[in-house]
Amino acid sequence: MEKTNNHCLKKYFMFIAFATIIFVFFISGCAPLQEISVTSEPYGAKVIVHNRVLAETPGTIVLKRNEDSVTVRFEKEGYEAKEVVLTRVFNYMPIYRTLGASISTAVLVAILPKDYKGYALLSGIGYVAGQILSIPFGFINGASYLLNPGELNIVLTKHKNTE
Repeated sequence: MEKTNNHCLKKYFMFIAFATIIFVFFISGCAPLQEISVTSEPYGAKVIVHNRVLAETPGTIVLKRNEDSVTVRFEKEGYEAKEVVLTRVFNYMPIYRTLGASISTAVLVAILPKDYKGYALLSGIGYVAGQILSIPFGFINGASYLLNPGELNIVLTKHKNTE
C-alpha cells in the first residue's frame, strides 16, 4: 500500500514540476501595460495622450510602458490646460521575484523528504529560469519599466478674463 502511495505522490510532484515550468513559460514577465489613476480639481477634465481622449477625471488610463516618456494633457472648458510628463523608470520586481523563487526553492529542497527533493528542485529551477528569462524580454516589451508618477492629481487654473 505504501509503495502505491509513494508512486502516486511522485507522479503528483512530477506533474506539479512540469505544470510550473509550462506556467512560467507562458506568464514570464509582467504585462507591458500600466494603469494610471487620474484626478483633477475640478472633476470632469479630459485626459489626452497622443492627441486621443482616453478618459475624463476622475478615472484611470492604461498606457504602454515601453516609451521613454509620455505626455498627459488635462483640458476642461474655462480652465487652462495642464500637461504632465510621465517618465520611464526601471521596475525591480522581476529581480525580486527571481530572488524569491531561488530562496523558496532552496527552502523546499531543504524541508522535503529525500524522495521528493528532485521534483521540488526541477520545479524551482524551471520557475527561476522563467523569471531570469523574463528580464531581457521585459526590456523589449516594456514590462521591465514603470511609468512615474503612477498617479496624477492635477489642479486646473481658471482662465483669466481678458476684458
